[in-house]
Amino acid sequence: EEEVDALIADARADVELAVRDVEDAIEAQRSEVRRATETFNAQWIGQGRGEGRRGGGANVTAFNLTAWAARGGGGGLAKYLAETQDNIRSIEEDLEADLSDFKARWAVTAARLEYLPQELPKLRTLASVRAYVADTIFEGGTLPLVRRARRRASSPSGESDQPTKDPAKDYAKLKDPLGVRLAAAQGDVLRPTPDSDLRSGGRRLAILTTAALPWMTGTAVNPLLRAAYLAAKGYPVTLYVPWLPKQDQLLLFPRGLAFDKPAQQEAYSRWWLSNRANVEPPPSLRIRWYPANYEPGIGGIIQSGKIDLAALVPPEERDVAILEEPEHLNWYHSGANWRHRFKLVVGVVHTNYLYYAKMYAGAATAAVLKRLNEWMCGAYCDRVIKLSGTIQPLPRAVVCNVHGVRSEFLEIGRRAARSHFPPRRAGAYFLGKVLWAKGHRLLIDYLSLQQSLGQPPTHVDVYGGGEDLAEVEVEAAARELRLSFFPPTDHSGATLRRYKVFINPSQSEVLSTTTAEALAMGKFVVVQRHPSNDFFMQFRNTLPYDTPEEFLQQLQAALDSEPEPLSAEERRALSWEGATDRFLEAVSNCTLSDVLPTLGDHATRWVHATVQKGGPVGDRLRRASGAGPVWKQSWLAQEKWRAAPPTEIVEASILATPPGMAPVRASAAPPRR
Repeated sequence: EEEVDALIADARADVELAVRDVEDAIEAQRSEVRRATETFNAQWIGQGRGEGRRGGGANVTAFNLTAWAARGGGGGLAKYLAETQDNIRSIEEDLEADLSDFKARWAVTAARLEYLPQELPKLRTLASVRAYVADTIFEGGTLPLVRRARRRASSPSGESDQPTKDPAKDYAKLKDPLGVRLAAAQGDVLRPTPDSDLRSGGRRLAILTTAALPWMTGTAVNPLLRAAYLAAKGYPVTLYVPWLPKQDQLLLFPRGLAFDKPAQQEAYSRWWLSNRANVEPPPSLRIRWYPANYEPGIGGIIQSGKIDLAALVPPEERDVAILEEPEHLNWYHSGANWRHRFKLVVGVVHTNYLYYAKMYAGAATAAVLKRLNEWMCGAYCDRVIKLSGTIQPLPRAVVCNVHGVRSEFLEIGRRAARSHFPPRRAGAYFLGKVLWAKGHRLLIDYLSLQQSLGQPPTHVDVYGGGEDLAEVEVEAAARELRLSFFPPTDHSGATLRRYKVFINPSQSEVLSTTTAEALAMGKFVVVQRHPSNDFFMQFRNTLPYDTPEEFLQQLQAALDSEPEPLSAEERRALSWEGATDRFLEAVSNCTLSDVLPTLGDHATRWVHATVQKGGPVGDRLRRASGAGPVWKQSWLAQEKWRAAPPTEIVEASILATPPGMAPVRASAAPPRR
């Protein structure tokens, strides 16, 4: 209902904007006529012509062009002026008629919108609601609001008053800050675009992400599962993932896991899909690799050198691009605009970078990053999907959880509901990377409050490792809290199945995967009422809180009762099948008014491309932001390197610019191949 209300409000705003456009155009026409007459009069006075002039005398009165022409002065000029004034009156009448017609139609539209709630039971998707509103507002075709440049064939310029065949020219002089009017000239502004209809046949999907298994991070796991489930629906899907040099693999991957060739790492990813996610990789799923490096300065993976990720997709496959973490993928993008190469570009935002920037780099860095993320998504994406409302406002964005949980968690929940597991012991647990930013500070504060209130202490087991583990253990011991610490463990393993209460006080998450997994396993989850947890509020086993006191109440209530078995609707909402349907729905709601690039988007793209290709200036900016130099790696754009395996490119890139070293001098030759 909130989305529908927002949609109607947007429609009203668009129409009111159009009415103001028409009124402004009419006033501009009237002002233009007044200025033309005044200018003509002034010119005649300046030339010394006018009634009252006697010989060389200086007595000159204002020359009234209209009165002079009415008395027959100027011969053919009188006829010319009469035709011009007739044209002006005709234009004004047409404009007034358009405005009157438009207002009348809007009155009818407004009345019909009042009946929308009665129509909602018949409209099963938001796309259907959009179509309904589009048919209501633009029924019978889009009204030509104004043709400001219209002239009659008999006018001095010889232009016709008929509209041109180019809608852009008809609307070129119309104020249109949002691009909505031009979109209306080209088609139904609120109707989903054909390019966004992923349910139509023959669509090809290219998914690009910033991490790959066996690094167990969200941007490695979730894009792989999205690709597998979309491929299972019959889509030809190609997943593009980063290939890292051996030293980066040893740093990021679990101990003992490293690969010499991309084919080996691909085999591991497919094994993981089959054995851990219970998804048999369909033949339509392909995995391709791009050369990349881990940059400790930003704590993430970026493409090597001046690699153009958009160019890696063959031209015949450039249909739909799905950018997992679009801001991250484009921070150092130096190639062509994705929106110029693909019919539709969708960005899925995973990470709340602003939260970490504020915590670890300060408010000034966060402010810069906020604007940079807006620019990257606006310049390169047609649709942005935010997993939750914790993420900053972004252009053309919707909030939708398009992630699910692996089927093994749902199966654990089914079996637990049927008492196939031993009774769950009392106590609660918290699973996640041990960082103060992940909620461990809040957990310690809540349990300390419990002590100060004289309540019986609650024992909580904390699983995980991280940079702040030692400090958290010391703080918990100093406050004499009943917290036990254990190493990281598999959430679906037998160790954690015994618990029935999962707590997650974190406020830094975009959407907590562990919370979704706990719900799928049939556990209580105690979470704060926070935008990151909005999706979980629909489940009966979610126990939300607003204050520390309410946290303690909900925790005790969970320990004293048993969770409800998941309903079929709840299981569907948590599954990857449900998440895939939500993804397709979110993309299919794109409309012309959503995807039109603005002048600001084009300007941002031009500035970004200039900086990325700025030689030593660009390298200095990369260094300042935590990335390595690439200026001297322009040889990667050569044809012989475009088709090179990612292993060769990574090795050559490191040879040319070793990690932590300055780039080779300008005269140095590129590596041999």
